[in-house]
Amino acid sequence: MIDMKLTAILDTLMGMKLGTLGIVVLALVMILLILKLLQFKIFANQKIITSKTNNLGLKDIGELATQAGYFSNTQQIKDNAKLFGLDIPLINRNYIYSYDGVIKAGIDFAKIKLDVNEENKMITVKMPPVKILSCEVKEDSLVIYEEKKNIFMPLRLKDISEAKKALVKEAEEKAIANGLLENARQNAEILIKGFLSGTFNREEYTYTFVDTRPKMKEREKNRHHA
Repeated sequence: MIDMKLTAILDTLMGMKLGTLGIVVLALVMILLILKLLQFKIFANQKIITSKTNNLGLKDIGELATQAGYFSNTQQIKDNAKLFGLDIPLINRNYIYSYDGVIKAGIDFAKIKLDVNEENKMITVKMPPVKILSCEVKEDSLVIYEEKKNIFMPLRLKDISEAKKALVKEAEEKAIANGLLENARQNAEILIKGFLSGTFNREEYTYTFVDTRPKMKEREKNRHHA
């Protein structure tokens, strides 16, 4: 079918009277047409399937969040202009707004130590301290309830930065008070048992989890960070 169409088109083109330029153009058209039709004939019944294999393998887990808490905090920035330590009437600013965020806690799996007693079928898991891994404020969750600006007291980037630091600190304190670290620890134990169950059957082995204290340098680092 394709050969008949190709022959008919070529006969028509060859029967046309053209000048030198026309012959060149005609030749190019014929070449492109032949290539197009031949390509269709060759690949018409060919099915092309592409496949890509992604990297697959196991890596060290490192720090793993085992508990997340979501918060919504309302903050206020309010102050007055001062002169010689005294408030200046009518020159003040007031911003009331809220942010949402998520706070995550977990452990550093790389610091877990295992003691396996095959004779007594006991596994002792030495756990590093649970800690807060991140506290993220969702920038697009900002809701402004009140905004009183003052040209003499513009809102500066420093003000916003300090307010967010206070927000994060308050969120962490509330999350810890509501059991974030304890829940993260419990979930970590469940995950560890799941990881080890492929090698050490839960029905045969007894699991014991023991807390380990960080080294002096790490404690000093955490204390200064806090």
